[in-house]
Amino acid sequence: MKKSFVFLLIVSIVFSFSILSAQPFKHKPMQKPNGIFQQLKLNDSQLKKFNELKFDNQEKMIDLKAKIQKERLSLKKMITNGNINKSAALNIVDKISSLRSKMAKQKISLWFDVYNFLDNTQKKVWINNFDKMSRMHHGMMKGRKPMKHNCFGRMR
Repeated sequence: MKKSFVFLLIVSIVFSFSILSAQPFKHKPMQKPNGIFQQLKLNDSQLKKFNELKFDNQEKMIDLKAKIQKERLSLKKMITNGNINKSAALNIVDKISSLRSKMAKQKISLWFDVYNFLDNTQKKVWINNFDKMSRMHHGMMKGRKPMKHNCFGRMR
């Protein structure tokens, strides 16, 4: 009896799995990150210019993120050591806000730098993609609760 029960259980699991795996995949694959560049049809000089801008931007963003992390660390040290100073803490928070503002400005600056070397038809595609990305980001965030933060960064 026990063996037949185990056998039926295994058969039903295998049967269920085979039915589920036989169903066609109905989801559209996500667009590749480089899909916009296929739509833009960049020539070699434009692609070279884009890569220069992209790598320069990535380097700046890495530096800004590192500075933010260092400021957060200095705030943690201050609080952990018991040397809590309101004006120093507010100064650190202002520095972090300033660095975040620089990051946002850098993103927009990159967008305009790319926009400026495109021809008119490419500019239309670039603008259309910006609008899609904006809507997609807001759609993904819709219905989510805002993340809770403390002075140490995101709470986990």
